[in-house]
Amino acid sequence: MHSPPDSKGSEIYIDAEIENLTPQALMMERIAFEPGPMLKVTDMNNVVDWVRNKQDGRPTSGFMAPRDIWRLLYRTQPLNPSKSPSKSSNEDEVLGHMDITWRSAMGEIGRLLTQDYRVEPHHYNEVSMKVIELPTQVTVEDPFKLVCEITNRSTRVLELLLTRPDSEMNTSPNASKLDASIVEASASSAFIWTGMTNQLLEKLAPGTSLRLTLEYVPIMTGLQEMPPFLLREVSTENPFVFSNLGHVLVNSSPLVA
Repeated sequence: MHSPPDSKGSEIYIDAEIENLTPQALMMERIAFEPGPMLKVTDMNNVVDWVRNKQDGRPTSGFMAPRDIWRLLYRTQPLNPSKSPSKSSNEDEVLGHMDITWRSAMGEIGRLLTQDYRVEPHHYNEVSMKVIELPTQVTVEDPFKLVCEITNRSTRVLELLLTRPDSEMNTSPNASKLDASIVEASASSAFIWTGMTNQLLEKLAPGTSLRLTLEYVPIMTGLQEMPPFLLREVSTENPFVFSNLGHVLVNSSPLVA
């Protein structure tokens, strides 16, 4: 998720990937990004399709083969640019969510609704996060790592504290700024966060990045959404919540090669 430098935060691009983790082809009946109430969305995949027939240039059928990965791009813009959230606002902006529907070879219908993508208008341009490494499949009770890149997009040096949103509710004076759904998601029973829940990161100069590794143990099988994490600026107590980290398929036993 990123905002072009000249858009002043009013235009945000959302880059998503979906992968068929089943052993059979799926008929993708609907793949859409549903925008928030104050936004409109442009499906950039209709401008440059991610699946095309090389002969006639039209999209192919919606069959998604096993292990196929499709990359999707959407652009959100305010319905009324003059009323776009101001930088002084402390309220999260709901960008929207992915809505995916498919049908199996046996005709069974499946559907996936992601959590809402959210940004904090006042802080969004100060810190950004990008997932670098996340396995698509893991085995229950086997530890795995999520690696992400944190970038300081502000004009000052940031000192950030890594913590969980649910623990922040009890310790931070800014706890009221955290959305209840974010706090609930961070307390997910599907994963145990095995790393330090309060870790002070190295100071981050303007324009620089650092790699952050989070370690989890999955304890519930099925397709699970990764819980959000939170970075809190030490000097100002401003929270930066990062959700929509991705989904992981948790298997009951190791995959047979």
